[in-house]
Amino acid sequence: MKKITMSALLALASLGASAQFTQNFEGGTTMPAGWTTINQGDANGWVVTSVDEDAHSGTNVASIHYDFATAHEDYLITPAITVTAGLTDRLTFWIKSASEFYLEPYEVRLSTTNNSAPASFSVVLQPSSEAAVEWTKKSFDLTNYVGQTVYISVRATGVNELDLFVDDVVSDAVPSCAAVTGLTADNVSTDSATISWTSTAGAFQYFLGDASDLAPVAAEAVTAGASPFTISDLDPATTYKIWIRSVCGDEFGDWTEALTILTSCVPVTVPTVVEGAESTENGEIPVCWSSTLVSGDNNWEVTTPLFGDITTTASGDKIIFKNYQTSEALLFSPAMDYTTVTADTRVNVFLHRHASADASDKYVIYANTTPSITGATLLLERFSKTTTAPTVAATGFYNEKIAIPASFNGQATVYIIVRGVTSAGSSSYALGIDDFKVEFVPTCAEVSDVVIGDVGGTEADFSWTASPSAPANGYEYAYSTSNVSPDNAELTGTVGPGVTEATITDLEPVTTYYVWVRSVCSSEELSPWSIAVSFTTGCLPVAESALPWTEGFEGLAQTGASIFPSCWSVENGDWSTTTNDNTTNDIDARTGTKFARIAWNATNEFLWTPGFELTAGVSYDFGFWFAGFGDFSTWSGNIVVNSTQVSTGSTVLGAPFINSGTAPANTYTKATRSFIPAESGVYYFGLQINEPTFAPWYISFDDFEVLPTSLSVGEFSTGNLDFYPNPVKDRLNLSYSETINSVSVTNVLGQQVLSQQANASEINVDMSGLTPGTYFVRVASANAQKTIKVIKQ
Repeated sequence: MKKITMSALLALASLGASAQFTQNFEGGTTMPAGWTTINQGDANGWVVTSVDEDAHSGTNVASIHYDFATAHEDYLITPAITVTAGLTDRLTFWIKSASEFYLEPYEVRLSTTNNSAPASFSVVLQPSSEAAVEWTKKSFDLTNYVGQTVYISVRATGVNELDLFVDDVVSDAVPSCAAVTGLTADNVSTDSATISWTSTAGAFQYFLGDASDLAPVAAEAVTAGASPFTISDLDPATTYKIWIRSVCGDEFGDWTEALTILTSCVPVTVPTVVEGAESTENGEIPVCWSSTLVSGDNNWEVTTPLFGDITTTASGDKIIFKNYQTSEALLFSPAMDYTTVTADTRVNVFLHRHASADASDKYVIYANTTPSITGATLLLERFSKTTTAPTVAATGFYNEKIAIPASFNGQATVYIIVRGVTSAGSSSYALGIDDFKVEFVPTCAEVSDVVIGDVGGTEADFSWTASPSAPANGYEYAYSTSNVSPDNAELTGTVGPGVTEATITDLEPVTTYYVWVRSVCSSEELSPWSIAVSFTTGCLPVAESALPWTEGFEGLAQTGASIFPSCWSVENGDWSTTTNDNTTNDIDARTGTKFARIAWNATNEFLWTPGFELTAGVSYDFGFWFAGFGDFSTWSGNIVVNSTQVSTGSTVLGAPFINSGTAPANTYTKATRSFIPAESGVYYFGLQINEPTFAPWYISFDDFEVLPTSLSVGEFSTGNLDFYPNPVKDRLNLSYSETINSVSVTNVLGQQVLSQQANASEINVDMSGLTPGTYFVRVASANAQKTIKVIKQ
């Protein structure tokens, strides 16, 4: 339903229609006297609001806010203006969109009859256009309406954008010095641009600003000759803003709106052509690159791939990206100077491929002497789908080395053009480009297909495919814990001619490494490094000499889903660690404040310990404490062992420690199973949990241990053991109702750091030499033992 909002009629009547006025909307939050609005679109109409420093002047503006679904059809209308020559024959105002990503469309219309009927605004002073994100001055000559009373309206028409602002509306006289119109630029080169305009004046001034300037500075204006006029001494690849005004003796015409130009780039020389995405703002294109939409709405732009179709990069944080919706777009490299190029060159680039891409999604790469595919030479057509030949293993970035024909050698300019095609709507997937460069083809050929082989805790095997011509001096490899240039890697090695594999030793366990390989053709001629390939070393097993081993999770800096101590492993399900304070519906830790737990509705969910070096024929006990929550009998649990941290091929040890049909107790119960390995080796213990319903909550687990069965004894009552102080600085005092035979201290990694034989009911343990932290003190008598947690200050 159409709504009309008017200011007080008495105030309107008192406003002189033939008088000049200025309105900056600072008088309050209601529409000023004489101003009216018509709202016949969505529910949001024109209002006066404060936008603080976003206002053109002061803090208030006239604004209109977006609606998700319904378009604006809203008029902001000036007071009546009786157009008088030399007094009120011009109207100006400033306008902007609130966001560069949501540019609001609007029109400017005039009525010669009334301000209440939309149909009365039949004269279009400015057709629909998008308001820039920067404040822009609009000026309208009303001399054709001298003697008439008119109303001027800003008609908002956007839908699902953001906000449109209007400020500093002025009714005044057309300057006697006529304004310049039709400012354009052509022949924009690396260091100059020619501007042209229309004006009846005979003299002019221009102001040359940078991209951040919002308005010209009159004091810095420079005299311009007659149109057309060439501005010189510009910098290449630079954005400038140009304003111009007429000069009539001591008077000046209004400045034009800013004309933005971008000077050309100086053609770069091979091999310095690189992508430049890392230093480019998201949503933009790297300097000296350009892009053109062929169809659809999704052009190439730089992005940080955190979610969506592409979530990785080949290196760094950013890529050049084209979204998936049906569209076709061209990406043009900077111009390259091939005048002196005589050797073979190539494009070296990473293209993203996706397992779910549509069969028609593709990259098409060309070379040309102009930024156009007309007459271009096709270099490569590569489909994005991973199963389209040449197939690749999985979604990700893959390297392409593409020869540039020698026919381009000697050309003044050469461009590489990438045509991105995603034509299947929502079935298409985004395209991505990373680490683009143009380079000379190396005379010492590089290796390919570096493959990681067996990886252990301290060593790793890898191999590669030999270069097409075997290098006379073999190969060099580099490895590092950082994915940086291999030239900066501190760790290197070599192999002789004909050898295409190597083993790296003395590595740190549970550490990610990167490895590169290159050909050594002579002492002075090396190939480029291969693409980095990564691997992560495994865990070293707990040595038999380190038993007994315990784990109570107190050493974890963080807890949460699948967060466990180093070398533990989760196979399926909702295993997590937590603290007494952070969770509910479970039983708190048996000792300390941290423990593990498993959630209901579990199907073959396994938790695996680190590996242990065990000797054939020796009996070992694996134990832990567990507690249920509530009276739920749908849980079942087994203890298993295997030579790997996977359930396939595992062996169940003894009877279930939780039987379906019997609710686990709400207090901690110890479960222990013995295991005698048939062969010496590394073994992993695991918990297998099943719970088929959504009824119960969690089961808690704490205080795991592995020790030879010969050391397994009963646990004595904590009430008969006294220990103090805790925390301890130097000596820990222990007293027991029976004779204490031995005391051992282990750290949170399960490493024994102190042991002491005793034959007394009261002893003290010297812990002064230990570093501050959490320790587990195992106190043993002839028939029992107890492990207590102690904090060393």
